[in-house]
Amino acid sequence: MKKTLYIFLSYLLPVAALAQQAPASPDSATTLKNPLNAKSFEGLFSDILSNVIIPVTALIGVVFIIFAGFKFVTAQGKPEKVQEAKKRLMYVLIGVGIIISSEIILDLLLNTLTEVAAVNP
Repeated sequence: MKKTLYIFLSYLLPVAALAQQAPASPDSATTLKNPLNAKSFEGLFSDILSNVIIPVTALIGVVFIIFAGFKFVTAQGKPEKVQEAKKRLMYVLIGVGIIISSEIILDLLLNTLTEVAAVNP
C-alpha cells in the first residue's frame, strides 16, 4: 500500500511543482498565436500541397528523369534495355503530370464537395 502511495505521489509532485499560476485578470492572459497561415483544413491541405509535396516530388521526378536518360545511354542499342528505359521515362512523366495537376484535382474536388454540402445540408 505504501509503495503504491509513493509511486502515485512521485507522479503527482512534479505536476504540482511545475504548475503555473493563473493570471490575475483576463487582460493579462496569454494568448497563443496560430503558427499556421491557413484558416481551414482545406487551406492547410492546399498550403502543404503547394509548398511541400509538389516541390519535393518535382525534384524526385527530375532525378528519375535523369536516371531514365542514363538508362537510355547505357542501353547501347539493346532493344530490351531501350524498352525498359522508355517504360521508366513514361512512368516518371505520368507521375510528374499527376503531381503537377494535383492542385487542380484538389480544387475540383473541394468545389464539388462544397456544392454537394450546400445542396444537401
